[in-house]
Amino acid sequence: MTDTPLLTVVVPTHDRREAVLRLLDALAHQDVPPSTFQVVVAIDGSTDGTAQALRQRVDPFGLIVLDRPSQGPAAARNEGARHAAGRILLFLDDDVRPDAHLVSAHLALHAESTEAIGIGLLTPVVDTDSLFGKILRYWWTMMQESILSRGHRFSFKDLLSGHFSIARTRFDDLGGFDSNLRCHEDYEFGFRGLQAGMDFRYVAGTDAFHHDDTTIEKALRRKVEEGMADVALGRRHPALVNGLPFAWQGRTSRKERVFRKIAWFAPRTGDLLARTLRHSLAVFEAASLRFRWRAVLELLLDYWYWRGVATVLRHPDNLRALLATAAPDPAPMTVDLTSGLAAAEAVLDEHRPAAAHLVIGKDLVATVPAYAGYERLRGAHLRPLLARWCDLSYLSVAERHGRMPETLVLLARRFEGVPRREDE
Repeated sequence: MTDTPLLTVVVPTHDRREAVLRLLDALAHQDVPPSTFQVVVAIDGSTDGTAQALRQRVDPFGLIVLDRPSQGPAAARNEGARHAAGRILLFLDDDVRPDAHLVSAHLALHAESTEAIGIGLLTPVVDTDSLFGKILRYWWTMMQESILSRGHRFSFKDLLSGHFSIARTRFDDLGGFDSNLRCHEDYEFGFRGLQAGMDFRYVAGTDAFHHDDTTIEKALRRKVEEGMADVALGRRHPALVNGLPFAWQGRTSRKERVFRKIAWFAPRTGDLLARTLRHSLAVFEAASLRFRWRAVLELLLDYWYWRGVATVLRHPDNLRALLATAAPDPAPMTVDLTSGLAAAEAVLDEHRPAAAHLVIGKDLVATVPAYAGYERLRGAHLRPLLARWCDLSYLSVAERHGRMPETLVLLARRFEGVPRREDE
């Protein structure tokens, strides 16, 4: 038995009494002694009797209930962290249901590294088979599969406040969440963590089931908040500007360009058009016109995002001024593959460049560019990147027979003049 818990679970909540009770019930069945961890629930201005329900509970772990005026989820998480006794902070949203191994898996990760940020899974539980429910389920699933893919290069967007862990001292060093943000405060915190050299690590052996009750209306409102929040992120962090959606204006349809212009110059008209289009979604779904339904939904999501951007910036000239503040990309480091992949991996692990020219002597094999808000390159990234351009088994044979240089030169010449990006 230990008097001081090793880990504190911090849960912000707002008017989700039943969800919080479900979360605490799951935490009561962890595969570690209850004294190993405590739970701090920061109630953010709830009016549904959450505080009373929590104070009537008898749980095997220590439970602290903070009933405070509504100041947003970032402020609630910071307040919960201030009351934490554990040396590890595990942040969970109130709508997740952790499996029995969650606490032990996070403790195991932080026993290995004090510089790790533990990125946990959020497996979707969507209780509807509507088209929007299927979209939600697909989006969450694809995000999880990306994190689990071999050699995944983590970005600031991989840190979701619904399930991650960090050492208490490192959380304090980073200054906690930015309580001025009501949206994407987790992205902003993740970016600062990467900038500080912290190591994003997937927490293996556990899962948290995310009961997502998002509706189309919630998603559209959220897009406005995301547009406004992204402007704030860009203003705070010039190195992140080119990693935010408002900087990606290349591949857009004519309708999207028209609606974006309306968002800037005729927002009342745009809002009316958007609400009219919103009503058409039910018609398209009932008629099983799925492709048309999806096209309209994407148009609406895009419009409301830009509505949020335009609300803050007021005019496209101000957007151009913000884009002009973007920090220049770091110069790529040259990594010679002549001595083989293992040697190149060691070089990447030693120097951790933001970008790299992969070469064989004077021949360029590939350029791995810097991406705003992404972690620096590691050795584990090399083979998965090369595997996107060629058959790695072929390279392995070449390496064993001492023909790696010639093989990669042929590969470089094959792709000569063909743009190659890390995300191809």
